Amino acid sequence: MSKQQGNSITPLGYVREYKSLTNRVSLVCYGNRATLESRPPKAVSTLIPDGSRLPRGTPCSVPGKVVNNDTLLEAKALIDDGFSPVVLNMANARSPGGGFRSGAGAQEENLHRRSNLEFCLLHEVKQKRLKYPIPEFGVVYTPKATVFRSSEEGKYAYLSAPFNVAVLSAAAYNRPSLGSNTLRSNYIAAMKKKVQAVIRCALHYGHDAIVLGAWGCGAFKNPPEDVARVMAEVVAEEAGTCRVHVAIIEDYNSRRNRGRSGISIIDTFRDAIESRKEGSTSREN
Repeated sequence: MSKQQGNSITPLGYVREYKSLTNRVSLVCYGNRATLESRPPKAVSTLIPDGSRLPRGTPCSVPGKVVNNDTLLEAKALIDDGFSPVVLNMANARSPGGGFRSGAGAQEENLHRRSNLEFCLLHEVKQKRLKYPIPEFGVVYTPKATVFRSSEEGKYAYLSAPFNVAVLSAAAYNRPSLGSNTLRSNYIAAMKKKVQAVIRCALHYGHDAIVLGAWGCGAFKNPPEDVARVMAEVVAEEAGTCRVHVAIIEDYNSRRNRGRSGISIIDTFRDAIESRKEGSTSREN
């Protein structure tokens, strides 16, 4: 097992720990103790091959919100407030967890280090033939992933009280074709279908809150201005009474990636998402 300080662990230490475990196990945490079970639980994850074909939502009546937070911590806050949120796993289309085994640090890798999501995607699947890559407008719905570690800032310490959260795994375009640092029109239209797929899946499965992020705006090099605008449009057109929180950690990387606008990623999304509050007839968010 990897070298740890108390119950915390570094990303590299996590990789070493992960490689020491057998591949087909279910991890169930009780406080700071873990029990390994050899039998995988029942299949739960479901592939929706084209989420954009699901019924369209209704115009948004609850303003969207952009927060400086981790997606799982934001989901936990919503759970504590009595909501039933679903988290967008900003996935690698070809490999569950992306590069989390090698120490990569994007949002998907973070989710996989802190939960049993990889097991849900690889083994707890209703369609036995489900194989990566995820289809272009496909979404994998996992109704209950167990989160048992804290955030990277918390050094991935074991949680004293693990919690369950629903997850939607969908992939943005990886380094799409740009024109003058802007998504080409065909990619903008397709990205809108991707966001529609996520929103419609969340509504289809009865969730009253969605935690999104700066989808594809990191290593996948999608311009944040374009993604934020498309996301804001779809939320306004289809989110209905569902709470939509966009969780983005404001750090060195997010401040450095200023895009065309010259402002940080989180401010880019705030300008797009929260500007639509004006004229809303919703209750207070």
